[in-house]
Amino acid sequence: MARPLAPSWPGAPPRARVDVRVDHVATHEGSVAVDGPVVVVGPATWVDAQPGARVRAEGRWSVLPAGDRAAAVLVTDDGPTVVAPSPSADAAAATIRAAVTRQAAALPGDAGAVLPGVTVGDTGGVPEDLRDALRVAGLTHLTAVSGAHFALVGALAVACVTAMGAPRAVRAVAVVVVGAALVLLVGPSPSVVRAAAMAAVGCAGLVVGRRSASPAALAAAVVALLLGDPWLASELGFVLSVLATGGLVLLGGPLADRWAAHLPRPAATALAAPVAAHVACAPAVLLVTPTVSVLGVVANLLAAPAVAPATVLGLAAAVIGTGWPAAGQVLAVPAGAACWWIGAVARAVAATPGAALTWLPGGPGGLLLAVAGAATVRLCWPSRSP
Repeated sequence: MARPLAPSWPGAPPRARVDVRVDHVATHEGSVAVDGPVVVVGPATWVDAQPGARVRAEGRWSVLPAGDRAAAVLVTDDGPTVVAPSPSADAAAATIRAAVTRQAAALPGDAGAVLPGVTVGDTGGVPEDLRDALRVAGLTHLTAVSGAHFALVGALAVACVTAMGAPRAVRAVAVVVVGAALVLLVGPSPSVVRAAAMAAVGCAGLVVGRRSASPAALAAAVVALLLGDPWLASELGFVLSVLATGGLVLLGGPLADRWAAHLPRPAATALAAPVAAHVACAPAVLLVTPTVSVLGVVANLLAAPAVAPATVLGLAAAVIGTGWPAAGQVLAVPAGAACWWIGAVARAVAATPGAALTWLPGGPGGLLLAVAGAATVRLCWPSRSP
């Protein structure tokens, strides 16, 4: 999907970037059939290009250095010429995304800015100040569709078909169908692909009648994905998604079990999840920003109650709103209220003195932070009650 770009200079015309797969290149010397990914940078009209559509464009080629997923960049001054429209499934997904955009535009402030991100991973409408606040508060992951979305939607699907008395195989099929629909809706970003692969492994365990072990499911998903697309290893979103999931399945459970001896079980589980994910992801986040979110765990605890309502109600509003706009907008209001709360938490935490700590950058800083995280977990690891 296309993404708007910041102006190159004040007053510059808006531009957009879109990743495309090229199958034919024509130059003054002739034409040739090719197959490879290319980045197109052009006017803002490229934002309207729909996934799955076949387009034609003219521009200037620039070859990218080795090590980049895309083979080249095409810079153009023209919008896309549609040769063939999107397939019906992609067109339906585009209609739902358009409903999300329309509903968000009717909501004020942070509610409208956050709703598309929480629902379909579209962060184009998030203002720069809110984007910075989400980063400082450690809440950026809430505006990127990941495993939490698949867990929520999959659990809802399983609950519905189970209530109808469906057998185990039908429940697995329901999870696969809604998971595939979610991937189609939000696009195959690295975190989405990883989450979908884990869901597929879990469904396999459901079909054979065994409870899938989360570490094994994560390992199987990562190996299969990297064999199919080794470039994912260089995607920060994929790395963070795997680290967060690994932290949750390897550290979250044991921490919750330990803390359950001193806290109510729901409170222990709610506290263990952000702690585990934060400790696992912090060293990798340091590679892109030399700061550490000190209050990230607190921010995630405060925002957690709003995540499920924002996601489920936002998706329901989008689907219903494609055929019944008035009803969709009604559902979008409570979803927007939940999104407003996420933005309010981010702004409040980011405004707190000492919310972000400057850290040693690079590899040494990452190693030091990993050691600090392990020490912190050890200090928070109480002895079992006799």
